[in-house]
Amino acid sequence: MPMVEGYDCGAERRTQQAKGKGTPQGGVTSPLLSNIYLHWFEFITSNEAKRKGLDIGIVRYADDFVILAKELPTEFINFVEKTLQERMGLTVNREKTKQINIKEAGRSLDFLGYSFRYDRGIYFGRSNKYLNIFPSKHSLKRQREKLKKMTDKRQCFVPIPILIRKLNRQLKGWAQYFNYGYPSVAFRNINSYTRVRLIILLKRRSQREYRTSNGKSFYG
Repeated sequence: MPMVEGYDCGAERRTQQAKGKGTPQGGVTSPLLSNIYLHWFEFITSNEAKRKGLDIGIVRYADDFVILAKELPTEFINFVEKTLQERMGLTVNREKTKQINIKEAGRSLDFLGYSFRYDRGIYFGRSNKYLNIFPSKHSLKRQREKLKKMTDKRQCFVPIPILIRKLNRQLKGWAQYFNYGYPSVAFRNINSYTRVRLIILLKRRSQREYRTSNGKSFYG
């Protein structure tokens, strides 16, 4: 469960449960129980922030959450850690703990498969920046791995129409999830990768050179 402080500055915390305790990762009830559990964490943390006059925002999904603020005093961060560890029985994973100021050049926040980063805009001067939202590197890597598996040599005997339908189903689902922010660069990347994988597969099937027409897209 990550905790991130981050309109102007940020501190990310990831927590983990002791082995043999809690619910198994990927279990059917895990998201529901995590949501119930973190509801009370959000309630406690929000009340403490109000008491101290801090303006924070908490965004969570299942067992993932971020805390957003222009500033978070060390005292409040310590309170959050104490709440997680002493009141809720969780352990902060120090190896994955980091502070984030997403307005610093090159810094980004990854959350639920997306990357959030401030980039220079092409209008209104070089000093103008906008919040760029796009699929994370990890999300792109996972999608390429899935597409590679779907077009490996074991698929040589799958009829082309069936293969195309399977690929389109995978591509559409991925594109619909990441159809927020500015995903066009990532979409072109995945579209090009899909073309290359299909070319390799078709060459393997036919044992001869094969080229797709320029600009051909396999999003159907």
